[in-house]
Amino acid sequence: MPSTVPQRGPEGTFAYVIQQDQTVQPRPIEVELIQGDLAIVARGLNEGEQVVVDGQSQLRPGSKVQARPAAGQQARPQREGAAPAADGRGRIRRRGPGRC
Repeated sequence: MPSTVPQRGPEGTFAYVIQQDQTVQPRPIEVELIQGDLAIVARGLNEGEQVVVDGQSQLRPGSKVQARPAAGQQARPQREGAAPAADGRGRIRRRGPGRC
């Protein structure tokens, strides 16, 4: 995953995980290796979970976000009425007053 995902805080290393209701929650993770722009997470995330890769400094637990594909990736097809989807590398836009 991108090396921008792991964040450091007073409680240790964590990642913001996107919940089904499009809110984020911090989750403790253990990083095995960071090399260049890639990170290998040893523990704390499950395959297929969506994580925030950009703009974490503006987030708090429970913040609403909107997933979007990372640069150079095509959006995945969505079912009608389904929430936006992203893979673990999707970039996130925060929803809020004056934001899309």
